Amino acid sequence: MLSTRRYLIQLLLLYSLILICLFLGYRLLLDYPQELSAAEAHQKRELESLSRGLQMGLRNLQAVTTDWAHWDDTLAFVKDPDNHQDYVEGNILSSTFETFELLGIVYFDRNFDLVMAQGYDLQVGEYVSIEQVVDFRLSTLFKEQIKPGEPWQSSGWLASRQGAAAFAIQYISDSAQEHPPAGYLLFIQSISQNQIANLEATTRLKLNFTPTSLADPVTHGVVSLMTPELVEGYKLERRRLLDDFTGTPIMLLSITHEPLTDMQPIGWSEVLILSSMILAPIVLALAVDRRLLKPLRHNTRLIETMVERQTLEPLSQRLHTRELEQIRQAFNRSVDLVERQQAVLRGQSMTDALTGLANRRAFDQQGAEMWNLAVRQQESFTLALMDLDHFKAFNDNLGHLAGDEALRKIGRSLTKSCRRANELVARIGGEEFVLIMMGLEEQTARQRMEALRTDISELGIAHPQSSVSMSLTCSLGTIHVPRPGINYRAVRIEDLLSMADKELYRAKDGGRNQVSFHVYQLPQAGPDAKSAKENLPED
Repeated sequence: MLSTRRYLIQLLLLYSLILICLFLGYRLLLDYPQELSAAEAHQKRELESLSRGLQMGLRNLQAVTTDWAHWDDTLAFVKDPDNHQDYVEGNILSSTFETFELLGIVYFDRNFDLVMAQGYDLQVGEYVSIEQVVDFRLSTLFKEQIKPGEPWQSSGWLASRQGAAAFAIQYISDSAQEHPPAGYLLFIQSISQNQIANLEATTRLKLNFTPTSLADPVTHGVVSLMTPELVEGYKLERRRLLDDFTGTPIMLLSITHEPLTDMQPIGWSEVLILSSMILAPIVLALAVDRRLLKPLRHNTRLIETMVERQTLEPLSQRLHTRELEQIRQAFNRSVDLVERQQAVLRGQSMTDALTGLANRRAFDQQGAEMWNLAVRQQESFTLALMDLDHFKAFNDNLGHLAGDEALRKIGRSLTKSCRRANELVARIGGEEFVLIMMGLEEQTARQRMEALRTDISELGIAHPQSSVSMSLTCSLGTIHVPRPGINYRAVRIEDLLSMADKELYRAKDGGRNQVSFHVYQLPQAGPDAKSAKENLPED
């Protein structure tokens, strides 16, 4: 039984612990989350304000475009441009481009054919061709489902040669809008520094606009500006993407928020309060009977030694209090649990999680063992390196989920083809597999390799981006060693893998979807025989 004194000590420690937990719980679970939520809501409103500001710019551009498109003079020009050149001379002026900060004005007829296009370089103040403004066909701005002559309007963003730009399209009619659409008017507007300054003044954000593209790695993981949520949570700096009319990123926005307060879960005042709460239990703990603490310190030193040695051992010395003894027993049970889990993890560390095949680590270990066994028993040894043809294009076109499913199917196919005890199949890279087969004659090995290639092709995994076949195919580089003897002892499994890799490149250079097979054989051991290293093939 424990003494009253020890009970009191435990109660004091528990009381101090409860105070600390209550304080931390209030600060971390109630007070700080409320502050953080308010700050996040404020930042979300700032992003929404930025999005609304950009949309307002599009609406203003759409309004200007609509005003021009519904002039009677515009209607007359687009219907008979040759006899209305005075419209161009009176309206398509440098002052027009500079007033509205336009990069281009384009007129289409009702069939989306170009009637007239004029570009403008705002930096030098000169007329340029529309091809010097955009490098794509302007007709792509019209959606495929839009019929000729349909009353249609649109606005959005596009990539110009002078950076990201806004555009607006409006159908052309008379001022009363009674005439059926005779064509379409397109305005392309630059995102100017004045517009950025106005956005900063409105949103109180610091903005930096940088042109980008989908191929730019800096865009990876960055969400669109139209995303309403704060996916990163509270941050003073974040990035957003501005997408064009096809949904492709064309502009990277670096956004800096002004901090409302110093957002820290634990500040100096909290540190002082916590220090005071912790100090009292420490002072009381110093007065606890040494008989209670001594065995505890002993076991603590044992645990620290285990950490230094990176080992785990049961604690053998019994403790004199029930609770501490329970802790010791729980630790010993944890040691036993960890040892069992480590045994399980050792098995998992040898397996590829996606395909269920052996992984590179398993291949390095088992492959070397199988090669040494083949040398000792002078048993034929076949090693093949298989690579999926154009698999990167497969992933880029169909997505990584489809790529993972394809790898699983291929893994199941290879497992069915290599079931024998003296065979091994492993995934050693993204789309690379290695196979080992022992005891096969050369002709049988060739047939097995060709059968493996055929099995992969006959899985029928659609690969529209492949230049080889409409379905996913593979190339194999194979090294066959017929009955290696003692003179092969200097040859390592890595050497065979390197030779197989060269054969794989030959298969790829030959057009892919094929097997490149090479028989590697050393002279018989004797006084004039070269070493295994000297007989390794060169590049």
